[in-house]
Amino acid sequence: MSKTETQSEALRLAETLEIYGHRGTQKAAAELRRLDARVKSLEFAFNEWHDKTDWVQETAQALELGMHRADVLRARIEALDAANKALRADAERYRWLRDFHNGPDGVKSQFPYIAAGDDEEFAWAFSGVTADAAIDAAMAAAKNGGAA
Repeated sequence: MSKTETQSEALRLAETLEIYGHRGTQKAAAELRRLDARVKSLEFAFNEWHDKTDWVQETAQALELGMHRADVLRARIEALDAANKALRADAERYRWLRDFHNGPDGVKSQFPYIAAGDDEEFAWAFSGVTADAAIDAAMAAAKNGGAA
């Protein structure tokens, strides 16, 4: 393959201007070389983007059809961010409940105190590792259709 077969048309024109042109064409040849480098850079960036986001196209959901990949990515990130915020809020509520709460008399208690109704007789308390173990056991029992 010859040198001219691998060169872009812009580079071939620049070379021709440099060889056969007059002094005024040197600027045009330089501009063609600059533009050729810019096109190659943009082609590289596009191909990189395309290759790295191909999975978006392959995993598109019905509502995403016809959307630009960047818009699909933004929508997915926003949905994940919202889910993450909701999960963090749930985790913060649980940790607050597990680690500290005021007792029925408003005094700081080492155990969380939850009133399950109007009657304080039905209040219950748990803390730290004990709370985690009790909740994990209750969740496992619920999954298996049994009681905790």
